[in-house]
Amino acid sequence: MVSVLKQQSPQTTHKGFLVGTPAYNDHIQQIALALHEADMLGMYSLTGVDSFNSVPARLVRRLVKELAPPLHRKLLRRKIKVLPAALVESDWTWDFWRSLVHSTGGSEILKDWLWEKSELHLDATCAQKLGQNRYCGFIGTEFGCLSSIKEAKKQGLPCAVVYMSPHYSSYERWVEPEFAKYPELENDYSSRMKKLSVQRNARKDEEARLADILVSNSGFTTQSLISAGFDSNRIITVPLACADNQSDTVSPFIGDSKVRFMYAGPLSVRKGAHILLDLWKNAAFGIHAELHLFGSLQLPSSLVSQLPDNVFLHGSVSRDDLMLAYQKASVLVFPTLLDGFGLVVTEALANGLPVITSGNAGAADLIRNGYNGFVFDADKPQMLLEQLSWCMDNQETLHGMRVNCLETAARNSWQYFRDNFRIRFSSALNLPDRCK
Repeated sequence: MVSVLKQQSPQTTHKGFLVGTPAYNDHIQQIALALHEADMLGMYSLTGVDSFNSVPARLVRRLVKELAPPLHRKLLRRKIKVLPAALVESDWTWDFWRSLVHSTGGSEILKDWLWEKSELHLDATCAQKLGQNRYCGFIGTEFGCLSSIKEAKKQGLPCAVVYMSPHYSSYERWVEPEFAKYPELENDYSSRMKKLSVQRNARKDEEARLADILVSNSGFTTQSLISAGFDSNRIITVPLACADNQSDTVSPFIGDSKVRFMYAGPLSVRKGAHILLDLWKNAAFGIHAELHLFGSLQLPSSLVSQLPDNVFLHGSVSRDDLMLAYQKASVLVFPTLLDGFGLVVTEALANGLPVITSGNAGAADLIRNGYNGFVFDADKPQMLLEQLSWCMDNQETLHGMRVNCLETAARNSWQYFRDNFRIRFSSALNLPDRCK
């Protein structure tokens, strides 16, 4: 089965870049599309996505559609829609088993082992392709591209690492001290991750040291790299974009209504959900406010017990339900301790929803205090409490920010991101003369 799903690489020469990464989120897809629009994409090579170019693989895919509709729908979520199919190359060698373990509820340790196997296998495959003189350069993502970067350097090809998260030293600075407060979060999996992190972090640093440039997704991520000792002259910062606006209009303000605060994302220590809940318990906002939390619960039970009646835990919901929640809320509260960006912020803005976020979210670059939301210092929760209280006392002004949120989202489009990326990337690597 796996051999059938593995795609065969065409033995042709490409003048463009090889983008080799397991990531298929909007960030990486838009980078690949930016290169394609400039005729600089040779191939987007990934692990398991819904792209099957060989005849046997396409046959299997059609059978899945006809005989297993639930699996068909899951695969569709892995579809790369922004690029021609001929430029997308998928290898299911390890992701087939990884997906199987996920669907059967396997252990977290096994899932992590398969994840690493998948990353390293793709890296080795991309390195082999680079050695065949088929591409003019390479772009990868952290941890999964060391062999490819070494091969690119050997071939004299430009190479870049995309950082979707801050440097790992930021985790040690902001998140680990919080975990120390909750020993009940420690288990076999977390202990294993701590041991593996030493070797994995060393690999990430070697990638960053060898790459020609580092592509950062936000000012916060850039600062984390600089603080870790990497030369700012090798870093280009291209903040992520907002989705298309969900609405072009704002409903009229209705007075005397409740202020509906909303949180979206895993309820975890890293995301600062515990900080928000602690503040809320002591704020006593009463019947005129509600706090709605959307996302999987990853906090110890001690932090979610005895919650006030105006706190609602909705768990994980569909994307459509989440979009509806944005539209019904008064403000998004995103108190993260560490996020390279935080796409929930841009989702909120695209729905006309003001945002309160910590400065430790890369998306804080898009927030202007009093215009489309507020930014607070992650180590000063009192600032967050003051901002929550301001929302309670200034409902009409808060509602008036909605049009500014839509304007921010429209201005920071994915088209703008792609143009910005091409300019900075091409300038950093002198590409006009290298990929022809």
